[in-house]
Amino acid sequence: MAAQVKALLRRATARDALEKYDEAERDLKEVLSLEPNNRQAREDLQVRSVFSESKTPQLSCPSLPQTLRTHKAEMTAQQAAIRAGQQHQNTFDPMGMR
Repeated sequence: MAAQVKALLRRATARDALEKYDEAERDLKEVLSLEPNNRQAREDLQVRSVFSESKTPQLSCPSLPQTLRTHKAEMTAQQAAIRAGQQHQNTFDPMGMR
């Protein structure tokens, strides 16, 4: 279930960047149906409702909610850490035989 939530959050971020706001909102609501206390989805929906109420045109890059950008940065950092761990693991020599 955690993998599904992560995938939905990523897809919501991507759809927001593509200006598919209704689809992004559906993904965020689905996250909340799976994890009602998911802070990321709640914050993103809250930001989205503020934009909807103000009737401010939403542009993909300049108005991308900060929480979505933060989420993307966190995911990128996690992926880099995983790759670094895999590289380190490939060079690990437990017997010191090198």
